[in-house]
Amino acid sequence: LKTDNWGSETSWKVTSPTSGEVTAGGGYQSSTTYTEKRCIQSDACTFEISDSYGDGICCSYGEGSYTVWVDDIEKGTGGDFGNTETISLCDASPTSPPTVTPTVSPTVPP
Repeated sequence: LKTDNWGSETSWKVTSPTSGEVTAGGGYQSSTTYTEKRCIQSDACTFEISDSYGDGICCSYGEGSYTVWVDDIEKGTGGDFGNTETISLCDASPTSPPTVTPTVSPTVPP
């Protein structure tokens, strides 16, 4: 995370559908680079970054930016947003194709 000229406006959180908010950050200094590492549970799938003023962290008042990694895989990066921006941290689970039940042909013609 690199904050813009108004770092105190920046906060973020990671949420899980089962536990709600699992970790968060805020209270940042302006124009400062932060690296934070957190252990999160496997269903903590949503990262949300917020700017309380509503102008994001780039580009109106400084050149802020953020990048999010999970297990050394980049999940998202940005900075030019309004109030909030959301990144999905979990990969979509593969789904099986639908199973079609065969239709029995009539034995006697209509």
